[in-house]
Amino acid sequence: MAKAAAGKGAGKAKGAKGGVAEGKKRRKKKVPRDPNRPKRATIAFMFFSNEQRPRVLQSSPQMHLSEVSKVLGAEWRGMDEAAKAPYEAKAAADKKRYEQEMQAYTPPYKPKRPRPAFMFFSVERRAVLQKQHPSLDFYEISKLLGAEWRQMNETDRSPYQTKADMDKLRYEQEMTQYEPPNWEATWRQ
Repeated sequence: MAKAAAGKGAGKAKGAKGGVAEGKKRRKKKVPRDPNRPKRATIAFMFFSNEQRPRVLQSSPQMHLSEVSKVLGAEWRGMDEAAKAPYEAKAAADKKRYEQEMQAYTPPYKPKRPRPAFMFFSVERRAVLQKQHPSLDFYEISKLLGAEWRQMNETDRSPYQTKADMDKLRYEQEMTQYEPPNWEATWRQ
């Protein structure tokens, strides 16, 4: 009898990474959502569905949720515009509420990373090159920008390097004030 290989990788499927069998995908870890972000607007069908679901379940309690949803969807599609109007009005009011809350909401973004000197050069020169060569596409203009940048000497690059240094200082200052949100702690509560 042959002995099973012991040690690193023992018991894993051949060719699989991290012990996941072939054909199966790993699930990505769900990123916690900002608890302060406004709840999305509810659509008219959901208002109808939430109101009518107890009636459908009461008439036939053995129905599964998927069957109830099919029945409610069929009812919704069969309704005329006058019958849908109260739910559409609720949805419009909820959409307005969501839009107002989103205007007041400022997400806690991490500060933007500093741009390198080439990016400052590229932003400045791209518009000029596009006017000079209107037939070239984005990729071809990017190639021209790269060639121009490589041919520049240090004195020509210095204004862009100064801008890059200033942007780096801005980033470092913002990072000292930035406090990463601990949504995971509030999410699990």
